[in-house]
Amino acid sequence: MASWFSRFRRDDSGGDPGTPVVYEVVGAGVSELTYSYGDPAKGEETRVVDVRTPWREEVSMSGLGVLPMLTVTWAPSDGGPPHTAEVRISVAGEPALRATVVAESSSASFVVHPFPGA
Repeated sequence: MASWFSRFRRDDSGGDPGTPVVYEVVGAGVSELTYSYGDPAKGEETRVVDVRTPWREEVSMSGLGVLPMLTVTWAPSDGGPPHTAEVRISVAGEPALRATVVAESSSASFVVHPFPGA
C-alpha cells in the first residue's frame, strides 16, 4: 500500500516545489482555522481568524515530518440551530479527507492518514 507521505520527498536542490495540499471548508459558523504548511511539531502552521466561508487555501509541502492537518473552531450557535460545515483536504490533486461536522460550538482537528483507504 502506497503512503501519501511518499509524495513529500525532501529535495534540497530547490528544484522540487513540493506536493500541493489543498484545504477547504464550506458551511456556517466557522470562527477560526489553523492549518499546517509543514511540520506542525515545529510550529509550521498558520492561524486564520474571522473566517469567511467558503474558505480555501493551497500550500506546497515537502520533507520529513510534514503532516496535512486542519483544526476548525465553530462559534457558539447562541441557541439557534447547530452549525454545519464540510471539511476537505486533497493531496497532489486527489481527495485525502472529507468530513461533515454538525456542532453548536466545538473544535475539531482533521489529519490525513498516511495510508489512503486505511
